[in-house]
Amino acid sequence: MNNGLMPLMGFPQADVIYGSTSSSTSGSSSTSVSSQYINADGLLTPYNPKTGVFGTGRYQIFQSSGTFTVPAGVTTVRARCFGAGGANAGGGGGFSMKTVTGLTPGGTVAATVGSPSTGAGGTSSFGAFCSASGGAVGPSGAGGSGSGGDLNHSGGNGGAVVSGGGRGGGGGSANVFGNGAAGGAGGDSDGGDGNPGTPGNSGGGAGSGGYSSYYGTGGNGAPGGAGLTGNPGAGGVASTTAPVSVATSASSTLFGFSIDFIGTGSGGGGGAYLYAKLGSSGVNGGGGGGSWFIGSPGSGGFPGGGAGSGLSIANAGRGLVIVEY
Repeated sequence: MNNGLMPLMGFPQADVIYGSTSSSTSGSSSTSVSSQYINADGLLTPYNPKTGVFGTGRYQIFQSSGTFTVPAGVTTVRARCFGAGGANAGGGGGFSMKTVTGLTPGGTVAATVGSPSTGAGGTSSFGAFCSASGGAVGPSGAGGSGSGGDLNHSGGNGGAVVSGGGRGGGGGSANVFGNGAAGGAGGDSDGGDGNPGTPGNSGGGAGSGGYSSYYGTGGNGAPGGAGLTGNPGAGGVASTTAPVSVATSASSTLFGFSIDFIGTGSGGGGGAYLYAKLGSSGVNGGGGGGSWFIGSPGSGGFPGGGAGSGLSIANAGRGLVIVEY
């Protein structure tokens, strides 16, 4: 499996991953983590700034649906669910987190991971304890929502597609810090520039430039919205000749891996008139940028980022389930 986020965070390519909060990643972060914690494996690790380290500091990550087996000596876990993003300027996936007590060692709980599609994103859940629905299909797709958790947040809405104009960006994923941000709308039909993705807990994808059939010209793409981590993508610059300044994808700046920062990335930039038509991708839950009239949109960042709108259907970010114990 190559979803673009796991290698960035130092995870192997696997559907189920066992680890601890001592997992590391390359790069640097714009968010300061001052506290540290020695987990049950005796490893010094960054302290989760929002939630703290739970139990022994160990966790199991499900990138596809599976079964969680309660370890020996464990009766309480904390589950985090991210819904999948929606397609075509779709909404970002919802988020839910719940502490589950009274479990029996050796017992099992189903971990269901929502998949993206050409429509709405799928729901992720941890048994019947908590769930996070996927973003709705766009344009202007509603963000998914968390349910049953101690903490429930909603994904950002996708951006609008303007009739005769530009296409919208995807909404950002919800996360432990709060709701996802909205995608930007496309530019107007007089060749206006696209609207930027909204900054927030995760950034929305940007809208693309519009097109003027009367003047035969179009607008520039907008930048993606900034999340808590990473840098948003730049918008494309309208051009009728090559070379051109195309939209760029968002980039990640994570360090000292903390699972609190999953789903907090930035949105991709929007495409522009003619030669810079392609939208670009979000990262780590950020929304994908919309493309100009005839271009391909940007993908939503994993987990839960909504995809941008364009001539074709781009991949939204799939869901995720994390179980701490």
